[in-house]
Amino acid sequence: MEILIYIIAAFVLALYLIIKRKQYVIGIYVIVAIGIVCFISFAAPTIAYNKSIQLIAEGNYERAADVLDAVSSDDHDSIWLLSYANTRAKYGENPTGKEAVYAYDKLEEVVEYGDYLPCYDEICRYAKQVKAAADEEIRRQRAEIKAGLPYVGMDPEYIHDTKLGKGKLSFSTDDLDVYTWDAADGCMIFWLEVYKGKVVETDKRNDIHWSGDTWKNVNHKNFSSPSCSCNSDPYDAGAYSNADDFYYDYYNDFFDYEEAEDYWYEHN
Repeated sequence: MEILIYIIAAFVLALYLIIKRKQYVIGIYVIVAIGIVCFISFAAPTIAYNKSIQLIAEGNYERAADVLDAVSSDDHDSIWLLSYANTRAKYGENPTGKEAVYAYDKLEEVVEYGDYLPCYDEICRYAKQVKAAADEEIRRQRAEIKAGLPYVGMDPEYIHDTKLGKGKLSFSTDDLDVYTWDAADGCMIFWLEVYKGKVVETDKRNDIHWSGDTWKNVNHKNFSSPSCSCNSDPYDAGAYSNADDFYYDYYNDFFDYEEAEDYWYEHN
């Protein structure tokens, strides 16, 4: 709408220059410029859209994406069509594994909002096929997570779904969450740190409860094994003789000195 106002204003100016000021050359240049702007703004996107539809029908998705990408357009149909063409060009006919997950992520909005596209039936068929492969990959990933331990780089959404079960949120700030898992006797057996939405550190604790990566949820008091060192203090505040030294080392993990001091007193 805004560009249409500018075009009308420029056309009025051109008429004024030609009729009132006899500035024929300048007036003609202005009209030519208006024509170019109109073509770029209105005709070119339509031509590109129609051409891309033809290319998609021919299975030439990469070329269709190039044609649409070369013409800037806010038209929603062109946006969804470009997204579909890019997805087909990048992931091919039968994406599997993680590629299927990524491809379906791109297709979801196209399926939801692109129902006016001429090739919508084709898009839906492809999306259904990709979703089946994506669901299979997600099931595989979840089975793998369920059978293993939490690891650095995993999606924090799944940290409670490993073979350790649900963890305990032991400490939390705006950027940092610390989760711990305890054995039946209260000993911490696993520590995990989430920083700014990413799992950045994991660590097995108290070896008496571990055989390789297998967790033995036993009470060590029933055995003659050496006493396990139970640690509910993820920052090891008990190792500091005063709150000042503790805060100096961990000032980034606490809101202020008072919060760090309270934590130190709690563990000393």
